Amino acid sequence: MEKTSVTFKKLDTTILNQKIRFQISYAKGGHNYFIGKNEVRGYYLSVQSYEDRGDGLKTIVAFSGVKELFFAAKRYSDSKFTKLFNSLKDDDFKKLLDHVLHKNNLKIADPD
Repeated sequence: MEKTSVTFKKLDTTILNQKIRFQISYAKGGHNYFIGKNEVRGYYLSVQSYEDRGDGLKTIVAFSGVKELFFAAKRYSDSKFTKLFNSLKDDDFKKLLDHVLHKNNLKIADPD
């Protein structure tokens, strides 16, 4: 098994050093003790805010992001992961991005 999580895209926000990252990842599923529910095994899209400290370190606040099942799968496959990653579009993350922006009181910076 190679990489099971890949960052798809990063965006700057209007707050200095605060960024948003978009990822696709594979999760084995099972009981998630943080949320108290069982999760389906498969490929997930996630959006999370973080602070880029500029020295190679990132500060992530717990529960500041959100994830959603993108494709259910019984097992991990490098070829399926690559195929899903290559098929990603910005629209796939729209609902998740809107939720994270609202939850963390953030706005996307104008691309200057």
